[in-house]
Amino acid sequence: MIPDSPLRGKGRCTMGHTGPKGTEGCLPMRPRWSTIRRKEPLLIRFQEGEPSRMTTKIKPLLPIILALALASSLAAAAAVPYADIRETRLENGLTILTREVRAAPVVCVSIFYGVGSRNEYTGITGASHLLEHMLFKGTEKFPKGSIETLVRQRGGVSNAATSTDFTYYWHLIQSDYLDLMLEIEADRMRGALISPEDLSSEMVVVRSELEGRENSPDTLLYDLVNATAFTAHPYQWPIIGWRSDVEGMSRDQIYAHYRAHYIPGNATVVLVGDFDTDEAVEAVRKHFGGIPASPLPPPVHTVEPAQRGERRAKLEGEGSLERVLVAWRIPEGTHEDIPALDVLEQVLSGGRSSRLHQALVESGLATAVWAYSASRKDPSLFYIGATAQQGRTARELEDAILQEIRRIQEEKPSAEETARAIRQIRAAFIFTGDDLRAQARVIGSFAVTTGLEKLKSYLPAIEKVTPADVSRVARTYLMRQAMTAGHFLPTGGTRPEAPAGPPQMQQHYRSDAAPAVEDTTPPPASSGASSARKIRPSRFELENGLTLIVLDNPANPSISIAGRLNAGSWLEEGFPRGTSRLMTEMLTRGSAKRSSLEFATAVEDLGASLSFSAGVEGTLISGKCLAGDFRRWAGLLAEALREPVFDAEELEKARRVALSRLDAQKESPAAVAERALMNALYPGGHPYHPGTLEEEREGLLAVQQPHLRDFHRRFVGPRGTVLVVVGDIRPEECLHAVREAFSEWEPQPGYRKVEIPDPPPVPSRTIVIPLPGKTETTILWGWHGRLKRSDPDYYAATVMNDILGGSVLSSRLGKSIRGESGLVYDVRSSFRATLGAGPWSASLGVNPANAAQAVRQLREEVERMRTEGPTQQEVEEARRFITGVLSLRLASNDGIAGFLEASETYGLGMRYLEEFRSLYGGVTREQAAEAARRLLTPGEAVLVVTGATEGFDEGNRSERN
Repeated sequence: MIPDSPLRGKGRCTMGHTGPKGTEGCLPMRPRWSTIRRKEPLLIRFQEGEPSRMTTKIKPLLPIILALALASSLAAAAAVPYADIRETRLENGLTILTREVRAAPVVCVSIFYGVGSRNEYTGITGASHLLEHMLFKGTEKFPKGSIETLVRQRGGVSNAATSTDFTYYWHLIQSDYLDLMLEIEADRMRGALISPEDLSSEMVVVRSELEGRENSPDTLLYDLVNATAFTAHPYQWPIIGWRSDVEGMSRDQIYAHYRAHYIPGNATVVLVGDFDTDEAVEAVRKHFGGIPASPLPPPVHTVEPAQRGERRAKLEGEGSLERVLVAWRIPEGTHEDIPALDVLEQVLSGGRSSRLHQALVESGLATAVWAYSASRKDPSLFYIGATAQQGRTARELEDAILQEIRRIQEEKPSAEETARAIRQIRAAFIFTGDDLRAQARVIGSFAVTTGLEKLKSYLPAIEKVTPADVSRVARTYLMRQAMTAGHFLPTGGTRPEAPAGPPQMQQHYRSDAAPAVEDTTPPPASSGASSARKIRPSRFELENGLTLIVLDNPANPSISIAGRLNAGSWLEEGFPRGTSRLMTEMLTRGSAKRSSLEFATAVEDLGASLSFSAGVEGTLISGKCLAGDFRRWAGLLAEALREPVFDAEELEKARRVALSRLDAQKESPAAVAERALMNALYPGGHPYHPGTLEEEREGLLAVQQPHLRDFHRRFVGPRGTVLVVVGDIRPEECLHAVREAFSEWEPQPGYRKVEIPDPPPVPSRTIVIPLPGKTETTILWGWHGRLKRSDPDYYAATVMNDILGGSVLSSRLGKSIRGESGLVYDVRSSFRATLGAGPWSASLGVNPANAAQAVRQLREEVERMRTEGPTQQEVEEARRFITGVLSLRLASNDGIAGFLEASETYGLGMRYLEEFRSLYGGVTREQAAEAARRLLTPGEAVLVVTGATEGFDEGNRSERN
């Protein structure tokens, strides 16, 4: 489909999983924390990042689904959504692409270079990704660390990513600072220092990143299939490179790669946001126009020979869930068959009603399945991957996949299936209009891979795809003689993470983009109070207790919905463990009006999304729909909440998936560490105590239909329920739709306000949990945080923690453990302050040989903050960053919706949108220091060490599990 763009986000995993490292993002799989909180959209978007594993975010088209009938006005508005891009070319060859979006005083400044892993050769594989790291090491004008500081001081966020075909750098910031961002990028186009000393220290960081990837069977299988499918073309190696090449690369090789590719004629500046185009172009000319033109780098002329027979590869390793990855050769992104291949991808895996989901997941064969048409600069692959449920085999998965391929080759899809797939793709374009970064990625990725004209003609080409075209491309390209199949066969021991989709981008940082601050509010908008626009939501309380908050934002023809039910696992006393989770899962698995498949199809026919996330304190509601479809969306939400049937067959399907996901946690070091820490800090019976995996398994097996019906009857209802709707809808229209859907919803008899008791003190100790087959050590260190979201010193604590560990690059922990010592790829800390007081914790991944040293430095930095507190300058910078980054959230519907839901849930009031700047901005150094003294209690800490733990020893204080 769309070349490595945001529409290529998650590789179409029908279960919504995020895949392996190796794509944009490099983020570890996140375990489900014991408390479910809606992260500030900004935090989600940048911390979870641009995908990075076997599923990426370079195409968040994941659960996208369009309506059977779009209103004609919407159809016209979205016909060519990127037709208003202006292209300018400077005399030195630099291309400038601009798109004015005046919804908020924010701009996304990006620069794309036409260099990625395809421009490398044996001996320097991974050079493009390593070079991307080195560009953050500074220039003479902007010394090491100054770029991050300049952006943070102005409340902005920055990052970079490398793909097969390009590398790009981006800044999301208040539009007043557009000129400064251009100055930075122009300077590092030719002025990067790339010193041998910095290369040496950064090599340790990249080595840690490589080791983290090796912990994922999904990533290893993806790499193996690519290396088997390609025998000549550079697409055969990982974006991060082969380890021996990365470790053996010299400074001269990296510098030569830089000088050859970072030139005006190989670069495209993409600006999207609040600016005047003529003035912005002149600013680009001012900063980049003086850079002389250079000869273009040599073209990649290697052509992959035709495949003349089926190829197979087998990967064995620790784990228990088998998986399969099948790939077929497809043409380059400019080929006329790409639109039909993209529609084929959607027909196969575009949601719960898709063919592969029904054939593999609903049948009990797989926990997840995805398809991905990898549209790239050169001929690439069409992937299908799946993870088996416990007891099923990779061979069974492959057979089922090939059966579906044969079916679509022999019988063209129905007109309804094809139309739905086409509308799903169109919807993806519409939804990107709510996100400046997504728009910049779409524009830039098309421009440097297939050309800007392909972006403008893409939707018209998609609209012309017929069912016969879909069947034809399946016959033409998905042939057995052009197929490469890889199987992961576990050898026992630990369990693998559930996969999702193919990696696309190797991102520079796991997430320096946002602070580990309040997971209670969302992203994109202005930075200073002076430029903050007034947001005046309407708040309604229905007679039955439901709270509705509406904000009309007609900037894009879409609507974002965020909400929360009062029902969470804290109410499970007297019920089997896992009742609330299975009850939540069952809400979309059939109602009194529709079967599970019919309900999924109804949502997907709307081009919408509707999901629930169960947690301790409550259940989150999330959704999107197109403008004009909210009334029908609200009707489906009401149907799910008021009329679930808890069908016995569907319960068994949900149970199988839940048990397989539980098995998957056994191989995830992050999930293992999280469970161990929470069990150690919170005693049995406490809402935050997750219990052992076996206890959770026993609970899931014990849950029966009567438990689900009783829990739903007692605890799911309008009292305490919050629904926030933001987008192109009038408040009165929204209120009418919600009243129509929910006015007869009876209040639940078991309603209670959330009560989370404080836990008793626990002894300090170290828990070591070896996970065979892992090459990286995962560290999680924490204690009872003693901080609720409602506490008066929450703002001071947030500022203090941002200084301590909120950022992987600019925090004290980041500077010490990553920046100065080069021991880790990622390190950060956070409070989990919600309706209850969760833990403070710090996490890092490190080479086993460096684990003890990293922990020592972690302890030292925390003790220094506890005893000395932050400096005045640190406090001032943190205040500016936090207020700026939270302001950025207010430039998107998703961000505003999450912000408003959190404000209501935590009792902050509707004026919090105007007051948060002064609440954070008023924090003094003394208040931050007092928060450090009160809340940093390392004497009560539990240290969890997992993954590769051989040789770890902290003074014989370890207990091994």
